[in-house]
Amino acid sequence: MMSSEPGLPTTEAGDAASGATGSAVLRGGAWSAARVVGPQLFVLAVSVAAARFLGPDQMGRQSFIAFVALSIAAIFNGGISQMLTRFVGEGIGAGRPATTRGLIARSYRVGALGAVLGAMVLFGAALAGQEPTAAWWLAGVGCGLAIVQAMPNAILSGTLRWRETSIIGLVTGAAAVPITIAVLAAGGGITGFFAVEVAMIAANMAWSEVACRRALRDLGSEVRHDRSLERRALSFAGLTTISIVLSTIVFKRSEFFFLEHYADNTAIAVYSIAFASIYAITALTEALGNTVMPAFATLFGSGDDNRIGLGFERGQRLLILFALPLTAAAIALGPQLLSLVYGSEYSETGELLQIMALGVPLLALMGLANAFLNGLGKVRPVLAITAIAALTNISLAFALIPPMHARGAALANLGSQVLVGAITIAYAGRLLGRHGIHSRTLLATLAASAAAGVLGSLAAEGLGGAPGVLVGAAAAAAGFTAVAALAGPIRPDDADWLRGTTAGTPLARPASLACRAFTAR
Repeated sequence: MMSSEPGLPTTEAGDAASGATGSAVLRGGAWSAARVVGPQLFVLAVSVAAARFLGPDQMGRQSFIAFVALSIAAIFNGGISQMLTRFVGEGIGAGRPATTRGLIARSYRVGALGAVLGAMVLFGAALAGQEPTAAWWLAGVGCGLAIVQAMPNAILSGTLRWRETSIIGLVTGAAAVPITIAVLAAGGGITGFFAVEVAMIAANMAWSEVACRRALRDLGSEVRHDRSLERRALSFAGLTTISIVLSTIVFKRSEFFFLEHYADNTAIAVYSIAFASIYAITALTEALGNTVMPAFATLFGSGDDNRIGLGFERGQRLLILFALPLTAAAIALGPQLLSLVYGSEYSETGELLQIMALGVPLLALMGLANAFLNGLGKVRPVLAITAIAALTNISLAFALIPPMHARGAALANLGSQVLVGAITIAYAGRLLGRHGIHSRTLLATLAASAAAGVLGSLAAEGLGGAPGVLVGAAAAAAGFTAVAALAGPIRPDDADWLRGTTAGTPLARPASLACRAFTAR
């Protein structure tokens, strides 16, 4: 099924692969989760301020400009970033530091060109008369800086330095929240919002580059160019870029284009809030994918096929334990919480949140499957699957958004994501020749999550407002705990693994309590 390249220095490769242990991945996952989820919480905090200070119409416009900038940045840097993370991980696992440094040097040149091109796209929108003009210019500057900044972050991830890159993102993101809120409160509007964003991206880029240089010193000073490796990496980056373009259609609010044409800025604002809320939830599972992909690549480079399979199976089981309760909580408590935080002007967001939350479990498993496939360099199958989903998304958007506006956007988003998730998971399982979701884990977690959702919803709707959310959360937690304690969704071997990998960390006690309460007997 999988094999490492011939002639690798197996001792060095084995030493590198030993760093991709379960505990290392768990620690990395915690830091990666903080790096991904923290900024999403910051985004939600800023979005509340934007909703209050800008109003639905202006908030919708700000969301649209930000979506365009983020999409362009992802298209122009995503392929290079994923390639760097993947091939740096493989190079370390295979014991090739000199050629890895050579590949990094080539990649920076390509990334710099991408930064210029990405910025020019947004500058073109400003020159074409898109309003507010200054905001589009600033968004272009921020886009270019973000493309450059993604490269040192990718190298830090590839060298398994999750802690450093996470701290950088958390500190700059946290600093941006009060500054942005102050600027919006002072009447800075959309233009002020993007001015703060440019400053924060620039600070993040400078800090990331310093940390990256320290990581590169550990690879040694020798730089060697391997044309075969660079061609393979370039092919991977090109295919990944195409996949990112398609993924942007499926996963990154491409429905905004349809809403701008068929609806208005208010519909964009409502959909943006619901989408950002769901993305904050799925960011936790995305963090796991960001962490395990270089770990899979490192194990692939060392030829350790058995650990790849075992890690994939266990990852599926633990993700189900995590994703299903989150889905139940979002459906039960989300509408009341959003109405409380954003106000009655955005009441439609609750229904949209419930629609999109249905796809969370499948997206969690798909993130792990994608990490496995990318770690092994299987880009073409992912590309083909995402192309099918992109066509589905566009078709559903054309069919549903004109008559249903934001609700149609939510349904189109859910339909395409369910399709791509199901196909990706099935393909990864077939490639491995096995799967790890066993019926007891699935059924027990479903039962406990259903109890949590029902009890949480009854309390939230019965009491309403802040009391409803607080009591509903407590009722949901109690319902899940009671049923999970009876059903036992955690397998004994997974419980042993969790205890071992969390030993000596802040997660040790909660993991031990969960294993004691929820392990099958």
